[in-house]
Amino acid sequence: MAVLDDVEQEEITEMTKALKKLKKNKAPGLNGIPAETLKNADEDVIVKELRKVYNAVWRKEKVEIGLISVRIP
Repeated sequence: MAVLDDVEQEEITEMTKALKKLKKNKAPGLNGIPAETLKNADEDVIVKELRKVYNAVWRKEKVEIGLISVRIP
């Protein structure tokens, strides 16, 4: 198992907090995934996948949503 540095651990902590704060019975966001699905899924798996997206956005400095691409200044 890889050892996490402080930044990685902070990312995981923040993502975990955000998942717990999601409100139930709300319309899904742009990704179409209901909050209930994220909240009820295996937390380790969800955080791992969210970190992949987060790190890809960080490296590319842009967000791609379907056919829309937004550049981050």
